[in-house]
Amino acid sequence: MESTLDESRGRFLQRYMSAQPALRAYALAVLRDIHAAEDVLQETALAAWAQINRYDASRPFEAWILGIARNKCVDALRARQPALALPEDVISDLARDAAGLGAEGAERRQALAHCLEKLGEAARQLVRLRFEQGLSAQEISGRLGRSLAAVRKGLTRARAFLMACGEQALERGMG
Repeated sequence: MESTLDESRGRFLQRYMSAQPALRAYALAVLRDIHAAEDVLQETALAAWAQINRYDASRPFEAWILGIARNKCVDALRARQPALALPEDVISDLARDAAGLGAEGAERRQALAHCLEKLGEAARQLVRLRFEQGLSAQEISGRLGRSLAAVRKGLTRARAFLMACGEQALERGMG
């Protein structure tokens, strides 16, 4: 009995970790706040774990957990400012788009990870501050003591490099 539970937990964790980038992208698209999105990811994981017995293994896990994330995003929007919450059909469309990331999204994430390793440390730091921590260029400028123009230029160059490198990696099948 114990090993079956451990296997179930392991499968859940593996599936959740695989779906997490799509969940994060979805939550950020809906909420437009990295901290709120991270909160929703945690709430989604907890709710999914509590409801795992409702998951139909014949259906895609990512679509199932995105449904849970969708509900958590709706709750977060309503709590934040009920009058400004996105219409539920828009939220559903975003969830459907995020679910479509599937294997293609995994290949792109793998290519991006490969290309991030090729970036110089300064550029990698800019990318992490902007896209992992959700800081604005102005905030990055203040944190690093660099001019706003230098931060923007560095981010523009890093994005251009990552786009070109990612496309090449995908073409070579590295993704």
